[in-house]
Amino acid sequence: MTRERWHPFPEIEVLGVPFVVSTFDELVHYLLRTSLEPDDGPYPRRLATVSIPLLVYAQEDLDVRALLARSFMNLPDGMPAVWVGRWKGARGMEKVRGPSLMARLLAESRARPVRHYFCGGLPGVAEQLRARAQARWGPIPIVGTFSPPFRPMTEDEVRALAAEMDALEVDIVWMGISSPKQDHLAERLARYSRRVRYFIPVGGAFDMLSGRVPEAPRWMHTTGMEWFFRMMHEPRRLAPRYLRVIPRFLRYAAQDLWSHWRNRRGRT
Repeated sequence: MTRERWHPFPEIEVLGVPFVVSTFDELVHYLLRTSLEPDDGPYPRRLATVSIPLLVYAQEDLDVRALLARSFMNLPDGMPAVWVGRWKGARGMEKVRGPSLMARLLAESRARPVRHYFCGGLPGVAEQLRARAQARWGPIPIVGTFSPPFRPMTEDEVRALAAEMDALEVDIVWMGISSPKQDHLAERLARYSRRVRYFIPVGGAFDMLSGRVPEAPRWMHTTGMEWFFRMMHEPRRLAPRYLRVIPRFLRYAAQDLWSHWRNRRGRT
């Protein structure tokens, strides 16, 4: 896959999706700097935190794959994707958890005038998250919240929401719905916004950081076991999902790695 790349990081394809190869700290510093001091390249910029389920969907839905191909950056929000990337040679690739990225950028905004907007969650969740974040990290400029309706938003509604974000001079819009709905909505908003720097979908981060659902222990984040923790807390909702996704991911990953190693052997 060849595409124009405006950010400074190398990329590697995992299951046909281009992922950023960077450390967590490098990514955070880049996003903070370019939120306040825009560099060359297009704005607004839509990121995607790509979970393993979303990566599997991209193998089976051409629209989802095309959506990820249009992202400014695809961030690996799952250790199995990181492992595949490292096995393919991207030794510096690190996992980028949506909740961890959101928490870090909010915390860093104590000392920087980065303006945030929360778009997602059930009614009241974004406001609860704003109150909890400001109680935890101080008077962060979280300048607005919005809970999207369960139905698809009309173009007029999307245009009006983007205009509100621009009027509030938002730098980062956090999207907390489900994938790929949040990614589609982020792309639609980015089409109308003239001021927002980044749209960053983070899925369940709203519920985790607001305290509505528990977060997995830190050691699980980098051992590939976070999915198990989440499934134990929401078995009825997540067990069927993971039982469908995990075998398919293993099959697609095996095919990707076999193709990569076969191509390497053919070049030697």
